[in-house]
Amino acid sequence: MDGPSFLEEPLFGTIDTQLTDAVDELPDISKDDLDSITRQKLRLDVVEGLGATEYVTTQYYLHGKVAPKGKENNRSGNVDLHLPSTVDSDLPSDEAIFTYLTDERSDYVTEAVNTDTFEWLEGHYESADEYHFRDVYLAALPIYRDLYRLRAATIERNPNFVPADLEQTVLDQSLELKRALNRYSMFRDIPPYVTEFKNSVLPAVRWVDSADLNEQEILEYYDFTDRLYKLFYDGVWKACGQQMSYTTVEGPSAEDTIDRRKREIDQQKTTFELMFDRLEMETDDFEFDLSVNTDRLPELEPIDADPEPELAEELDTVARDDPAFDVLAKNNE
Repeated sequence: MDGPSFLEEPLFGTIDTQLTDAVDELPDISKDDLDSITRQKLRLDVVEGLGATEYVTTQYYLHGKVAPKGKENNRSGNVDLHLPSTVDSDLPSDEAIFTYLTDERSDYVTEAVNTDTFEWLEGHYESADEYHFRDVYLAALPIYRDLYRLRAATIERNPNFVPADLEQTVLDQSLELKRALNRYSMFRDIPPYVTEFKNSVLPAVRWVDSADLNEQEILEYYDFTDRLYKLFYDGVWKACGQQMSYTTVEGPSAEDTIDRRKREIDQQKTTFELMFDRLEMETDDFEFDLSVNTDRLPELEPIDADPEPELAEELDTVARDDPAFDVLAKNNE
């Protein structure tokens, strides 16, 4: 199918409306708990379960395999378009989508909405059959989760939300993420970004682990925790997601997505440096210093590659703290 499909956005509008209605209908769940990540996964489940994949664009991106909302210049935050009744196609009807969600997939929907999003994502990655980049997602998830929860602690003014052993999570999972990335040729230039993230934020997360924050003062650190989270999510994790998407996107709006990823990848080194500068500004008055070695950060470029591991055997012979660890993938092209 060439070019964006005029049915793609209306289909998502229909699915989103029926999903909200289904959550209202099912017992023991609330649409207040239906966050954007869960909605993405349930939307894709409907598309695949009801045989509508040819009408939508899919890709592996920041939260696994997703179906984004159509063409970039026709995308709205709250899609209110619906399938025209005059369209002659085998697309699922409103009733079919609602029945699928409330009957065939009621347990799945209930579990997805009620389970902590990060726990549900972890189970999703582990249990899905033949899931591209499974090891990459599982390695990055603990860092993403803990920095997100740290920021949430400042929003909720609740020190009990601060994750325990944040420094150890960053240390261990950064190594696991580098090892996972180095198994794929498309990620060959990203491991140095993981290294610089880890090295640059260690003083900050060490301070978090040692600080005795109370309910009154924790809100003061929102900007700091927000920048810490964004350095990983926008600076490192999006670099991974952009390459995943560029390699795996398919469907009627694929060309639009590919063009967007090319632009994003071209700017990603600048994005990382900007995120670090903003974090550094927020910690000027702290009793620790942050630094990043930008000379270690290569320019990134879109890489066409098979989304399957290619270098696992060679990497198994390299120690995790070996300087060659970051460049092994590139040397094995």
